[in-house]
Amino acid sequence: MIYSKFEKVVKEKISDEDVLGKIGNKLHDIEREIDGMANRNDADLNEILRRTKELLERAFRNSLGSSIWVGKNWKDIKEDIEHNLRELKNRL
Repeated sequence: MIYSKFEKVVKEKISDEDVLGKIGNKLHDIEREIDGMANRNDADLNEILRRTKELLERAFRNSLGSSIWVGKNWKDIKEDIEHNLRELKNRL
């Protein structure tokens, strides 16, 4: 099994407890979806990252009314997720 550690990666980047309280419960659902994608035989890293950003932006818009935080932090989140997924795939 491959785990992206998405929820942990994003929570570490959110310093505002109020934001974390509003978005935190949605992060686990996003992580489950992207981990499911990563564990398919035909997993495509670019598709996983595209879907991850899409889900994260939607979660922020629905919970906070804006996805600006995602745009400001996406590069770091993307790099961490890419690293985690590549490292885990290489172990299999």
